[in-house]
Amino acid sequence: MTGQYRVHFSNVDKKLSRKYRVLNKKAIHGIFQAQQVLEQLQRSLSETTTLSVIIENDRQEFAIEDVKIDPIQPAIQLLDILQDQFLSLQSDTVDGAKIYMEINRQFNEERKVLPEMEPRQKRTYSKKSRGFSFFR
Repeated sequence: MTGQYRVHFSNVDKKLSRKYRVLNKKAIHGIFQAQQVLEQLQRSLSETTTLSVIIENDRQEFAIEDVKIDPIQPAIQLLDILQDQFLSLQSDTVDGAKIYMEINRQFNEERKVLPEMEPRQKRTYSKKSRGFSFFR
């Protein structure tokens, strides 16, 4: 597929990028995976944070600055943010509506193939293994 879009995050708080390795600049995701990462991040945060979402393919790179992630708000929707950005983007070299359609198509294809991420559960240990650290 020529329009294969990849997503990575930048301008992430240093503490968050250490805690959640998927937010590092080197971690590259598909559109659906990025949506799941943002949802997981929103569920685990206790205060509002901002970050940048970088979307790129072989030919172009788009940066969406200051994406606000607020744990109190409803679940963040990456496609809604992208729709607002790309439909307002129109120039001689870039057709924002066409790019958004490609991204939306890729999102739906990835959603069919990839499983949904489950929230991380704390691991429990039996009483016997608690005394022995090598069982963990």
